[in-house]
Amino acid sequence: LIGIVLEYRRLYPQVTLVVHEGLQASIRQEILNGVLDFGIGFVREPMDELAVETLHDGCFHVAFHREHPFAVLASVPLRALEGEVLVSLPPSANPRLIFDGAAASAGFRLDHRITVNTYSTLYALLGARAGVAILPDPGVPEPGDRLLLSRPIDAPRVPSRFSLYSLKSRIMSTAALALRQLMVEHYSAGRG
Repeated sequence: LIGIVLEYRRLYPQVTLVVHEGLQASIRQEILNGVLDFGIGFVREPMDELAVETLHDGCFHVAFHREHPFAVLASVPLRALEGEVLVSLPPSANPRLIFDGAAASAGFRLDHRITVNTYSTLYALLGARAGVAILPDPGVPEPGDRLLLSRPIDAPRVPSRFSLYSLKSRIMSTAALALRQLMVEHYSAGRG
């Protein structure tokens, strides 16, 4: 997102850009209420009122400090998370809903010992070795990150479809359409 925002500012320096960050449910509600032109994120349950365009098909990962024992694995089985301290987003976040159900089906509970509201706090806690986190791709640490790594969760491998979504009835401003187009181009070029 940072690269897209910087490119947008370079192309349209006269436009004031406001980025709302939050849980998908609150972003979706702001779109439905007409507060936001569009949102990006993981749409688990499509709604008739929303137009949804897939930007990236990925899967969920476990993120952790590079000295964690998971670092030697190519993927992390869901069962390996049993007993691990999880740094998590609130219970209404998509990863919690998905993986709490998957763990319950497998006969165990995930230990969401630390709950945070922002990705920046989550990443800081992972860097401090407070635990591990379940994150969607994109959203995992960059390959060259000096502190953090991630591995796909396998089995079950759960897809994460990163999408751009907007109210079907909304007529977007020229400025919003330009930002939307930059996002589509960014992800269609495989830079997500």
